[in-house]
Amino acid sequence: MKLSKRASGMFKDQYSLWLTTLSRKTEHRNPEIEAAVIKATNHDEFSVDYRDLERVFAYVRVSHANIKPLVWAITARMEKTQSWVVALKGLMLMHGIFCCKVPAVQRIGRLPFDFSTFKDRNSRNNEVIWGYNEFIRAYYSFLDQKSHFIFLHAQEKRRSMKLPKIGENRKPIPSSNATTLMQDLVSLKSMQGLLESLLQTRPETYSLHFPKKVSPLILEALDCIVIEIFDIYSRIRRATSMVLTKIYESAGTAEVTLALKIMRTAESQQEQLSSYFNFCKSMGVLNFKNSPTLKPVSEDIRKLEHMLAKFDLDQKMSMSLVVADQENDRVTSEWQVFDDSEDITRSHLKTIITSEWQVFDDDYSSTNPFLSSGQAFLALEPPQSRKVADELPDLISFD
Repeated sequence: MKLSKRASGMFKDQYSLWLTTLSRKTEHRNPEIEAAVIKATNHDEFSVDYRDLERVFAYVRVSHANIKPLVWAITARMEKTQSWVVALKGLMLMHGIFCCKVPAVQRIGRLPFDFSTFKDRNSRNNEVIWGYNEFIRAYYSFLDQKSHFIFLHAQEKRRSMKLPKIGENRKPIPSSNATTLMQDLVSLKSMQGLLESLLQTRPETYSLHFPKKVSPLILEALDCIVIEIFDIYSRIRRATSMVLTKIYESAGTAEVTLALKIMRTAESQQEQLSSYFNFCKSMGVLNFKNSPTLKPVSEDIRKLEHMLAKFDLDQKMSMSLVVADQENDRVTSEWQVFDDSEDITRSHLKTIITSEWQVFDDDYSSTNPFLSSGQAFLALEPPQSRKVADELPDLISFD
């Protein structure tokens, strides 16, 4: 069965190579590059032809004009295949292209093919293949995320340098290459996302308990992934050291809060890294021997928590001072209103001294109906004098 399957795979590869001889060279297609891609992604699950891989990488380094036909060739190959072997070799090829660090690779962005729902349809050993399918989906997810990260990072770098975006035709504006602390923190968080995606990339099958039954191609892919883990983890450590130095010198509440989240994520990822390294050791992955030393981050977390607590205390004190100032302003304004009202009252209660007489004609006659016109002046007599005048004579008296 294995022999017939291997012969079938070889026949498919030869047929695909023959088809490349019928195609013409255009802006998006190159028969030589297509042939190199087919040879690098053949159906042989027991070996990887590194010579064909290096030939493909040479096309990438020679000219940026080869990127378009190369991506087209890989996409056409990946969209047609239903073999986990070809799919995994295609992902390893894309991974190697990203590691070439050629500026033209930054233009790729999201991967042009989709393996998020990949399923092998050529193998009958479902108990093993379903784990390989999951491994390919996770590997694809990481590479797609990495390609997008490279694209966005290049765009951000060009924007900070006042250079035209990728695809724009305008003259660059001279500017410094300095980045802000918040930009460094966001980039560091994105790298942690890449590492998280990598740590999820592992085959899960019953054969993992028996490493001799695992396909050599899976071990080759794990070698590539472990190297990538070492690289990203080293970048994260360097970036973390630089960011923490800036934060300890001068940083705001937002920066310290984000840095604290990043350090807590780093602490949890260290446990995942330790577990992944043990997994690779049990699988016999060769590159595991060069694993980096995990640096504890508990002390940095404690310092950041102390800084954040101090910021909160300062903010509460500032708020209390603001409230006290507002209360003082309110009391002052109330006293000001009271003083103003007293001033207004005093301004209305004034004694007017004048040398002129005010004459009120017929005032009493109009208001008192019991007074005749001849008695009008009686109202001007004092009440006491009127009482004496009206007293009755004492008729009973004894002289």
